[in-house]
Amino acid sequence: MGDSPNAIVRDFFALTDDFTRSFDSIENSDDIPAAIARIKELENRCKALEARVIGVGPLTKDQHIALRTVYSQQIPSRREELKTAMAQLRDKNIATPELLGALAEFQFAVMDATSSMELAWQEIPEPNNELEELQFAHIAALRQLWKSTAAIETKSVQALLSSAYQDAATEIQALATKKRTLCENETFKRLLEQQTVSPYFSLQVRFSIEVSSELADLFDAESVPLEIQQVVQKFSEANANFSNAGTTHDAFASPSMANRGPMQQPPGVYRTQQPGGQHGFPRPNFPGPDFPEPGRGTRTLSRPTGNPAQDAFIMRYGEENVVRVHVTNTTGSKAQELGKKLRESVGSTAMRWSPSGTEIWFAIKYPGPPSDIAGKIDWGEVQLTDEQTRTIEVVATASEN
Repeated sequence: MGDSPNAIVRDFFALTDDFTRSFDSIENSDDIPAAIARIKELENRCKALEARVIGVGPLTKDQHIALRTVYSQQIPSRREELKTAMAQLRDKNIATPELLGALAEFQFAVMDATSSMELAWQEIPEPNNELEELQFAHIAALRQLWKSTAAIETKSVQALLSSAYQDAATEIQALATKKRTLCENETFKRLLEQQTVSPYFSLQVRFSIEVSSELADLFDAESVPLEIQQVVQKFSEANANFSNAGTTHDAFASPSMANRGPMQQPPGVYRTQQPGGQHGFPRPNFPGPDFPEPGRGTRTLSRPTGNPAQDAFIMRYGEENVVRVHVTNTTGSKAQELGKKLRESVGSTAMRWSPSGTEIWFAIKYPGPPSDIAGKIDWGEVQLTDEQTRTIEVVATASEN
C-alpha cells in the first residue's frame, strides 16, 4: 500500500511528540552534545517527511476537507506544545550558541515540511482553455522536478540531477514554443492579457519558487559540477521563456507582440502574494507549529532585492531569518571562499550569493542578530550593521580582492 497524507501527518505528530518529550532531562552543559545530536536526528526525520509530502498529491477538494476534519482538533494543541518546548529549551541557562543553532535548523525543517504540505497537496483543477492547458502542463513539469530532486538523498548523484533538470528544461521549452506560436491567435492573445488572474497563476509562481529553493540548496554545495551548472542554467532559461512568452519580456517576441504590456510578476521571477479564496483555492489549514509564517512562496517581500535568486531565497526562509551581507572591494571569483567563511562563522548551511563587478551580495540563513555575523568578520572592515534591515556593509581587505 502506498504512502498517504494521513500517514504522513500521523508521523509528523509523532515527531512533535518525540521533540516535546526529549529534553526534560537536560540539567547541565554535559547534556548539551546529546541534545544537539537528538535535535539533528529529529531534523533529519522532518526532512524525510518533507520528501514524502512531495511524493503524495495533489489532493482533491474532498480529500482536503476530510484531512482537515480528522486533524483540526489536534492542530492548536500541537502548535502550542511544540512552541512551548522550544521556548523552554532556548531559555535554559545552559543553552549554547550550538544548541540554539540546532534549534533554528530544526525550526526551518518544520517550516519547510508544513509549507510543503500546503503546496504539494493543493487541489489543481482541470483546465478550461488553451492557456490554462499550457499553465497546467507547466505546473506538472515543475512539480515533477520538485518531486525528483526531493527524492535524491545526496546532491552528489550527478546523473540523476542532470536528468531531472534536463527533462524539465526540454518539456518547459516545448511549452514555451507552443505558447509563443499560439500568441499569433487573437483569442489566445486576449487570454494572455488576463493570465495573471488565471486560477493557475499563483500556483505557477509558488511551484517556481519551490524549484528555486531546490536550486538554492544545490548551490550551497562547496563545488557544483560544471555539467550540473549548465543543465540548471538551461532549465532556468526555459522556465523564463515560458513565463515571458508573448510579453514584452519575451526575448523572441515577434514584431506584432512588441507593444503588448508586460506580464505582472512573471512566475519564478520576483514576488508572489498569498493565494487563497479568490480563485477557489482556499489555503489548507495543515498542522504545523506557530513559527513565523511558512515562507516558501507565501510571502510578499517588504524589501525586494531586485535579484530573483536572492528574493526566492529570502521568501523561503522569511526576512526575519535572513541576513544580507554586501561586500565591496572584491571580485566574483572570491564569492565561494568568502561565502564559506560566512557560513562557518555562524554554523549556517544555506546561502545565496550574487557577484557583480567589484561587489558581492550574500544572503545567509540566520535568525539571530546581524551583529553576530558582523563581529566575526575578520577578512574585511565592517562599515555598517543595520539590525532593522538585517544588512551588513563590508569593505574587503586587500587580500580578499
